[in-house]
Amino acid sequence: MRKIRERGWDRGAAAALAEPAELAQRMADLGYVDDRAFAEQRAAAMQRRGLGARRVAGAFREAGIDEGDAESVAPAIADRAVESALAFARRKRSGLTGMATATGSFTKNSSRR
Repeated sequence: MRKIRERGWDRGAAAALAEPAELAQRMADLGYVDDRAFAEQRAAAMQRRGLGARRVAGAFREAGIDEGDAESVAPAIADRAVESALAFARRKRSGLTGMATATGSFTKNSSRR
């Protein structure tokens, strides 16, 4: 409230913006709050870290993203599933020193015995 008064807003406007629900609605109307864009960015970031669709969906529920926005992002999540799994495998490297080849087989480092 202090910043609003310092910037010269009149009391009527400041009082109207003091209500959190009204302020949130005004920010959404102006385009500052976009759950779908947030969901897309969050899903992409989580998948770059190797997290799967179920983990992303859980994060959406925790963040309060409505189901419609989450469902609209689902096809993009499915499209990046392979890249996400590979990122997870690279991050974990669960005992394998090589990555999957085109045939699907794994190579082991021959220097380790």
